[in-house]
Amino acid sequence: MRDLALVAVLSVSVCGCVSEAERYAWNRTHPHLCPNVRALTEADIDEVARVVAHATPQTIMAISASRSLQKLDVTTCYRGATKQDSPTRNVFGYYMLERAGSTWKVVKVSTDLDPALAFPMACDRPADQGPNQTL
Repeated sequence: MRDLALVAVLSVSVCGCVSEAERYAWNRTHPHLCPNVRALTEADIDEVARVVAHATPQTIMAISASRSLQKLDVTTCYRGATKQDSPTRNVFGYYMLERAGSTWKVVKVSTDLDPALAFPMACDRPADQGPNQTL
């Protein structure tokens, strides 16, 4: 009986979680890039995708620039969250990243972003509609 319970717990924990590598791959190919960040280099997008995949179990919904390309606003969500009829706060997040030399660092986190704020912050385009730009 104890072995069966252990197998059940392991199955849920292994199958229910998306790995960091899978989140990175999604982040690399599916984010909406707002017009004010399309000047970012491929290396910058790659680094942002990696940093966000490491920081949260959510995936990138959209990337926007605060004032310059030295600070980025990243809206995140769990995959499928944008297809829910009434998504809750806990399925959206916000991360502010700052350039530190040639790398990016998370400087601000909000893990319970109101859905009413998530969509305007994401340039009004849900992530589940696919990539805006092929990288």
